[in-house]
Amino acid sequence: MARGRQPTPTSILKLRGSWRAKTRPHEPQPPALRPACPQWLDGEARTLWKHLTPQLVELGVLTLLDRNALTRYVVAWTEWKTCRESLAAHGSFYNVYSQEGLLLRVRTHPLAVRELQLSRHLLELEQQFGMTPSGRAKLGAVPQKPTPPRRPPS
Repeated sequence: MARGRQPTPTSILKLRGSWRAKTRPHEPQPPALRPACPQWLDGEARTLWKHLTPQLVELGVLTLLDRNALTRYVVAWTEWKTCRESLAAHGSFYNVYSQEGLLLRVRTHPLAVRELQLSRHLLELEQQFGMTPSGRAKLGAVPQKPTPPRRPPS
């Protein structure tokens, strides 16, 4: 698998006025429609979905094809939040004692490791959807503002 910078979408290149947009005439352009929330999502994941989708559609970065990526994001976010709440209540470290009651070592809680993994994964998805300042700068997307209705001449 090739690594490196992700190619800039043609729609973004067009908005920037780049000549490179003309070199990609056959790039698929999925319809910019709001994907439906998966039926099996519940609780906070569903609430987050309903909160994010209108904003991402307005940014012009969400299509029907992005449903799975957004689903992974809201599921990972709810798991991250659960880890965060547990660590806030119990701490990120725990003590390991000998049978005699002597402190042997302090260990990192496994949920702290999982929280860090989820944080990294969430950041990647947030950047792809333009949910961070640097992610929006990389996308360079211009929000699609609805045009006000024109009044007929009187």
